[in-house]
Amino acid sequence: MFIGLIMAIVLVGIELANGATITVGPDVGSDFDIIQAGIDTAIDGDIVLVAPGEYIITEPITFLGKAITVKSEAGPDETTIRMSTPVDPNRGSVVLFENSETDDSVLDGFTITGGQGCPFWLPYDLMFVWLGGGIYFNASSGTVRHCTIVQNITDGGGGVCCLQNASVTMIDCTIAENVARLAGGGVLCGENSSSINMTHCIIVGNIAGLGGGGLQVWTQASATVTNCVIAQNVVVGGGGGGIICAPYGNPNCFATVTNSIFRKNTATEGPDIWVRGEATLDITYSNVVGGQNRVSVEDGAEDGILIWGVGNIDANPCFAKSGYWADINDPNVIVEPDDPYSIVWIHGDYHLKSEAGRWSSASSVRLDPNSDSWMLDDVTSPCIDRGDPNSSVGDEPMPNGGIINMGAYGGTREASMSAGPVQPLPLAHWRLNETEGIIAHEIIGDKNGACHGEPLWQPAGGKAGGALQFDGIDDYVSTPFVLNPGEISFSVTAWIRGGAPGQVIISQADVEGQSAIESGSTWLGINPSNGGLMTGLMDIFFGPLESESVVADEQWHHIGLVYDYSAMRRHLYVDGAEVAVDAGFVGGIQSNAGHYFGAGQILDDASFYSGLIDDVCIYPMALSAEEIAALAQ
Repeated sequence: MFIGLIMAIVLVGIELANGATITVGPDVGSDFDIIQAGIDTAIDGDIVLVAPGEYIITEPITFLGKAITVKSEAGPDETTIRMSTPVDPNRGSVVLFENSETDDSVLDGFTITGGQGCPFWLPYDLMFVWLGGGIYFNASSGTVRHCTIVQNITDGGGGVCCLQNASVTMIDCTIAENVARLAGGGVLCGENSSSINMTHCIIVGNIAGLGGGGLQVWTQASATVTNCVIAQNVVVGGGGGGIICAPYGNPNCFATVTNSIFRKNTATEGPDIWVRGEATLDITYSNVVGGQNRVSVEDGAEDGILIWGVGNIDANPCFAKSGYWADINDPNVIVEPDDPYSIVWIHGDYHLKSEAGRWSSASSVRLDPNSDSWMLDDVTSPCIDRGDPNSSVGDEPMPNGGIINMGAYGGTREASMSAGPVQPLPLAHWRLNETEGIIAHEIIGDKNGACHGEPLWQPAGGKAGGALQFDGIDDYVSTPFVLNPGEISFSVTAWIRGGAPGQVIISQADVEGQSAIESGSTWLGINPSNGGLMTGLMDIFFGPLESESVVADEQWHHIGLVYDYSAMRRHLYVDGAEVAVDAGFVGGIQSNAGHYFGAGQILDDASFYSGLIDDVCIYPMALSAEEIAALAQ
C-alpha cells in the first residue's frame, strides 16, 4: 500500500510537471477560438497550443503572471497575432508582460504585428512616451522563441521593449520593419537593472528617430548579443544605427556582443555602434563590415568605453540575400493594399553563402544536409568557422571545422558548412589596403599602425588588394604591442616584394632601459650575405636563423616565422615551404614593445626596407606547415 501511494504521488507529480495542453483555433474541436481565453484557463506548466491563422485582437495578449507556454503549431509564417484599433489607446502593445512573469512564461512561434505601445512616464522630461509596440515587458520577464516581430510603431522599442528590472531572453527571433519615433527601432532595454539576452536573432530594417535603429541599451540596463545579425537599420537624426549603448548619467549600462555580424546600418554618429558617456560595449569574434570606422565612442568627462576584443573581422559576410528598402511604386514589389508607407522592407536571407553547402530558405521543410534544402554557392563567407573557439558548434552540420560560425545561424542545424580546412584566426592583421592617410588599420584587435616618413599606398599594387611601398630611407610603420615572444608560441606572416640584403621587414622595437634579453629584435629580415630570409628573434645565447631562400629578387614572396614555444624552435617559411629550422633549442626574447614594419628595432639607417609589404598577420599559436602552405596560396 505504501509503495502504491508513492507511485501515485510520483505519477501526479509527472502530470503536473508536464502540464495540460489547451488548444486554440477556428476548428470545432479546439478548446477556444481566442488566444487570451486559452491563457485565462491555463495554470502553471500548461501549454496553450495555437492553430495556424491570423488572430486579430483589440486588447493585448497577457500572461497574467502564469508560467505557461503559448505556442503556435506551425510557426510564425503561418500564425499571426495582429493588433487592430485597441479598445484602450493606452494598451496598444500586441503582447504585454506586466504581472511579474518569469523566464518560465514563454511565447513561441508567432508573427507579432500592428502594435502601438503603452504609455510610460518620463519624470525627467515630464512627459509620457509610448513603448513596446510589439512586445512590452514592464517590470516583468519572459522568454520569446521563434517569433517574427514586424511592422509595429511607437515612441520607443518599436519591436520590443523591456523596462524596470525585466530580464528577457529572445532566441531565434526576427525583428524587422519596426519604427520607434524616438529610440530603439527594433529593441529598447533600460531602467532599473533590466537585461536582455538575444541569441540567433536577426534585427534588420528597423527605424528610429534619435538612436538605436536596431537596439538601444538605456539607463541601468545590459544586453548580451550572441550569434545575431544586425543589419540595415536606420536612425534618422541621431546615432547608433545598429546599437546605441547610452546610460544617460548612470554608468551601469553595458552590452556584450559575440559571434555577430553588423552590416550597412545607418546613422549620423556611429553608423553601426555608438557608445555614449560611461557606457561599456565589449565586442569579440564579430564581423563589423567597415571595421572600427563604423563605431563611435563619445569622448568627454564621461567617456564611453569600447572593448574591441579578439577575433573581430571586417569582411563582406556574403549573405544569401540582403534585405532592402523598396519604393511601393516599383512594379516588382508586392505590397498590401492598405500599406501606409511609401517604401517597404523586402526581406532577405541571412544564411551565409558556402561552396560546401548552405541552407535554402525557399524550402518549407527542414531536412538533413543531404536533402534538397541545401544548395551550393560559388563563394564561401569569411564568417564561417570564425566565431569564438570556446563556443560550442552545437547542431552545425558536418563539415563544420570545429568552430562556430558567426551570424544568426551559427551553432544551429542551418549553419553553412565549411568549404575546406579551418583557417587560423590572427591575433592582429594589417591588410595595408588603404588608399591614403597615415594610419595602417589593424582589423582584428585595434592595433592600428602609424606611418612614418612617406610610405606610398599602392591600392592596386599588392598581392592581396593594395600594399604599402617603403623607400629604404626613412619609411616605416609603428604599431602598438601585440604579444611577448618569450611567453607563448606564435607565428608571423606577410607578403613582400623587393628589399635588399641587410634590410629588415618586421621587427619588435627595443624597450628603453631594458637588458638585451628583454628588448627588441628582427622578426623577419633579409640575410646581409645572400639575400635570403632570416630571423634574429632570439635571446643572447643563440644566433640568428638564416636560410638560403632568396627573397630580395623583385618577386612576390609569402614569408613566415613560426616560433614553437613548447619545442623551443624557430621555423622559417618562403612561399609555403619550410626553408630553415633550428637544430637545437632556442629561447624567445622577452619584450612588451610594439612593432616596426620596414625598419629594424633601433631604426638604424641600414635596416630601412625598400619594397612592398602586404597583408601582415600575427597569430597567437605555432602554425603547422600545412597551415602556412594554405596561407601562401
